[in-house]
Amino acid sequence: MLTTLYARHEEARARRWRRNQLRSGDMLRSWRHRAPTLRLIAALYGCQAVALISGVIALWWNPAFLGCLAFLLLTCIPWTLLRLTIDTKDDAPESVLDEYEQQVIASWNHLALRLLGYWASFCAVLLVFSGAMDFPAHLGVSPTGWNVVFGEIVLVSSLSLTSLPAVGYALTFNTDKE
Repeated sequence: MLTTLYARHEEARARRWRRNQLRSGDMLRSWRHRAPTLRLIAALYGCQAVALISGVIALWWNPAFLGCLAFLLLTCIPWTLLRLTIDTKDDAPESVLDEYEQQVIASWNHLALRLLGYWASFCAVLLVFSGAMDFPAHLGVSPTGWNVVFGEIVLVSSLSLTSLPAVGYALTFNTDKE
C-alpha cells in the first residue's frame, strides 16, 4: 500500500516537474555557463553575508535589522535565477535525472544535511548556554533583541546550507563545455 502511494506520488511529481519545464521553456538559456553561474552564486552568498552582518549589527543598533530583512528578501532574486538556470533539477524527481545527475545531487544533499545537523546542534547548545549564562546581558543587549537576532542568524545560515545542492549542481553542470 505505501509503495503504491509513493509510486503515485513520484509519478505525479514527475508530471508536475515536466509541466513546469514546458512552461518555463528556455528561460535564461544564455546564463547556463560558468561566468553567469559564478556571478549568481556570488550574489546569493553576498546578499546572505550582508544580511548576517547587518543582523549582528542589529544587536546594538536596531535599525540595522531592516537592512537584514531587505537583504534577506534580495537573496530570493539570485536564488530564483540560479534555480531557473538548472531547471530546478536540485528538486527534480529521480525519474527525470540521469545517473550522474542523481549522484551529484545526492552527494550535495548529503553534505548539506550533515552541515545542517552540525549547525542545528551548535545553535541548540549556544541557545542553552546563552540562556543559562545570561549571555545577552554580557553583550549589553536585551534578551528579546538577542533572540530575534539569533533567530535571524539561524535562518540565514540555514538558507545558505540548504542552497548547497543547487549551487553544487550549477557548478557541476553549468560549464562552458557544451
